[in-house]
Amino acid sequence: MFWRFNNMCTTNIDNLLNDEDVTLQRLMDEDDIIQECKSSNRKLVNFLVKSEVLHELVSLVTKEPSTQTAEVVRFKYNNIAAELLSCDIAVINDAIVTDDVLLSELCQFICNEPPLNPLMASFFSKTMAVLVGRKAEKMLQYLKPKEGFLSQLLKHLGTSAIMDLVLKLVTCVENKNSRLEIAQWLYSEHFVENLLGLLSEKTETDLHGNAAQLLCDLLRLLRDMHAQNLANEMSTEQTHQGETVEVDPILCALESKAMVDRLLGNMLDSQICESSIVHGITVLLTLLEVRRPPQLLSSEPEVYDRFPPDPVVTSCIRNTVEALIPRLKDFHQILSQPPQEKNEGDIAVSACNKPFGFVRLQVTRLFAALIATGSSEVQNELASLHTFPLLLDMMVEFSHNNFLHAQVERSVQYVLGLEPIDLLQPSTQLTVNDCSLRTEHRTQSEQPTSSTHCLLSYLMIDMCIVRRIMDAWELNDQHEIQQGGHRKGYMGHLIRMANYVMDFGKQGKNAIRIQELMQDLPEELRVRWNNFVENKVTPAIRNNEIIPVTSHMVAPRVSSDEEESDLIRVPKDTAAQEVFAEYQMEVMTKPIVTQFGFADSQFNDSEDQLRPQPETLANIALPQDGDELTQQSELFEQVCNERMHTRPKTLDGDDDAEDNETWLQSRRRSSENASTVRPEFVSDEENTIADVANDSMDIDSLDPWASDGDSGIPVAADAGNPWESVPTCSAGEEEEQSWANFSKADFDNPAGTTPMEVSDSPSAGSAENLPLVASTEPKFIS
Repeated sequence: MFWRFNNMCTTNIDNLLNDEDVTLQRLMDEDDIIQECKSSNRKLVNFLVKSEVLHELVSLVTKEPSTQTAEVVRFKYNNIAAELLSCDIAVINDAIVTDDVLLSELCQFICNEPPLNPLMASFFSKTMAVLVGRKAEKMLQYLKPKEGFLSQLLKHLGTSAIMDLVLKLVTCVENKNSRLEIAQWLYSEHFVENLLGLLSEKTETDLHGNAAQLLCDLLRLLRDMHAQNLANEMSTEQTHQGETVEVDPILCALESKAMVDRLLGNMLDSQICESSIVHGITVLLTLLEVRRPPQLLSSEPEVYDRFPPDPVVTSCIRNTVEALIPRLKDFHQILSQPPQEKNEGDIAVSACNKPFGFVRLQVTRLFAALIATGSSEVQNELASLHTFPLLLDMMVEFSHNNFLHAQVERSVQYVLGLEPIDLLQPSTQLTVNDCSLRTEHRTQSEQPTSSTHCLLSYLMIDMCIVRRIMDAWELNDQHEIQQGGHRKGYMGHLIRMANYVMDFGKQGKNAIRIQELMQDLPEELRVRWNNFVENKVTPAIRNNEIIPVTSHMVAPRVSSDEEESDLIRVPKDTAAQEVFAEYQMEVMTKPIVTQFGFADSQFNDSEDQLRPQPETLANIALPQDGDELTQQSELFEQVCNERMHTRPKTLDGDDDAEDNETWLQSRRRSSENASTVRPEFVSDEENTIADVANDSMDIDSLDPWASDGDSGIPVAADAGNPWESVPTCSAGEEEEQSWANFSKADFDNPAGTTPMEVSDSPSAGSAENLPLVASTEPKFIS
């Protein structure tokens, strides 16, 4: 093979390195320099670790090239230098981190005034990320006494490459102890407080998006890392010996109530800024986010859609809710009176003269997430603020905003389907006797449920949601019958809200409460609701119902044309699917499953087949004896001759053995003559007549007319005289067949001849035996 014998193209880099006057730029002009560096070319690595070469590489990474250079090749050498420094070569990394002058020159890049060149920032970030990830201890020793490094990083956070560098600085360190040391250093430098300060209205709006994205990414990644560490510690049973898993200080700071208060203060205390509120709510939603394991989700998607999952209570959710409850009135004020954009006059007026706005949409998402926590304190506050009537009014007013409709629907679903809990009350730890279950439920707690459901009572009695649903439906019906009217965009969500009222009143955790509250409604309203459900909601649900895919679905299997298409039933359970897949894979041969590709020996030129012989796909026993194979071939030819070489029956049905033999010999000679290939372009009449004469000479030795019976053997071209051996027939047979009667023909006087008597139904195959008319020119009958 190509790789086996190392038949690779020789590189020119080794030849260049033999020259003492070679320069870095000359080496960078070679296309394979990066590949050679990654493959640890010893000569190249020894050249790159030279002090003057490293300084030149760092200078290319940190200093922007001249604008006089052509734009096509302007950043060529800068890009190659960044790739060489980030090849993760241990010798190069050690040479850089041990030289403080190189590190100072490298870190000097972030001291430039913003905004940074995004391309140069990416080169710097890529180089620093490799050094921090591989040489965290030495980089930490250099960065700790360096003042202003973190503040300079945060100042340039508007550049996405710098944001990625900060994220890798916290999460992408290989050594666990080094990562913990970096987190403690960042915590001591008030990294989280400074990062939250970027979300205030005093900073530029360009920083808000990257700061919020960095906070969300830190929360998710640090939570996943903590969960993984906890799982690893539990698997090794170290926690049972009194050892606890140390939590990252950055994660603890982000999830603390003090940091949530600081975030809310930056968003709401000073002048309201739309960008600050939008991105700040994004961070709050991440704090309230719960990642449920797949095994905790319902296997039936329609059940999971209909009934919301039970809320999960963690210390982060409790701290966030506790900090948000006093601020709910501020968000309600934003919902009723959104902040005006500064450049509102410059924006073109769209089809909707009064847009809903992204700020209010984020507030509705925050309300839905708070209700999903099941906190009775949040529900009581929302009931006192009369938030739900405002939400339904905006749903009807902004009939085209389906994002708003979805959040209102979710909020109604959570209120009707979840049982409220006293989230701010101390939880009761679960007592589990089984040792195997103790590790699984170690962090779970049981939160006391609330005795009252104020928001549900407010929704059913004070706000009268059933009346609101019917009024919105009638408004849609009136609009549809008008000229140019159309269906409102909220109708689908309105149908689902009505369905929630019906379903959760029949089953669910609040079914008894909903039934009692429905009984407290006026009799007239209850009768109207029942008629509305029967005549409007039920037909609409039936018409819009989509039958889900069930386990009885069948999938066609690919089959041949001769076979009927099979049906394979798809199993419903995941475990059954895995077993079924393994069963199907058992049919395959082992090399296909255990290895990829083919071995080197299978690519030899002497072998005809590259694919190995299957072991279980096909098991064909071929005869190894040559005599046995010859007997089988003769038997096959005999069977074919019996089925194919069958003589056609004559008119009287007489099957003569002699005629059969004659017919077979004639067919055999005809096939031999037909095997001679003639060129298609020969059209000369003489060549054709000569070929016919040659063909006729091969069959002159056998006269088919010498047979006693009336043979129906077809003769393609016979130049013999058919009149010399014409069999005589009796008068009865002549009258019966009436094929060709020449008794009254006078060949001496052609003018006085009588026409031949030709029968209307000649026997099959006899037409080819008609006598040829005498002519002076030879005729060819094809």
